[in-house]
Amino acid sequence: MGKKDRLVWKLTNRFKSAQESNFLQMVLPVNEKVFIEEAVKFIDKVLYSLIKNKKKHIVIDQGANFWKPESSTKFYSNKKIILITRDPRSIFASMKSRKSLSYPGHDVNIFIDWYKSIIPKEKFFKNSKNILLIKYEDFIFNYENESKKLLRFLKIKKVDKHQFNIDDSRKNIYKADKVLTKKEKHLIETKLKKYLQWPKKKSI
Repeated sequence: MGKKDRLVWKLTNRFKSAQESNFLQMVLPVNEKVFIEEAVKFIDKVLYSLIKNKKKHIVIDQGANFWKPESSTKFYSNKKIILITRDPRSIFASMKSRKSLSYPGHDVNIFIDWYKSIIPKEKFFKNSKNILLIKYEDFIFNYENESKKLLRFLKIKKVDKHQFNIDDSRKNIYKADKVLTKKEKHLIETKLKKYLQWPKKKSI
């Protein structure tokens, strides 16, 4: 925009939030197919420039949109997407303990509605060779089998030493029992019954 148009835009949008502002439409300099192909090459260069040795695998934490895992990763080459779900009791307990203001950890009823809306729908990953769904609790309590499944999915023979203690993780699974009230726990277990993932308690 020229100076005059820029000034008019600033005055018009001065008291608007980012969501309300009327931004200009982005125009791609080439057709979409070429743009995506070039973007993939560019992002590959950026990722590999961050490591000294060009390793075969790079892990990107939260590199995909939870609700649109395939379309949100179209700029990655040779992608493998891992979606991780967790027992809603543990998630609510974590929000409640940390007082995460951006999440509904203050009201169990709002949390229940929120959880139902964010849980990935089966259509997002069913029959996809690029997506693996992992239940956190299954991974912790059946580590040997679940880790083998993960390695097969990633086409990796083995992983060098990991830095977490599986026994400590198992002990922490049920921390929500101490954080949630009986009412909160009952509501989650009743209204989110099909999403519960805790195994039956065993002495550790």
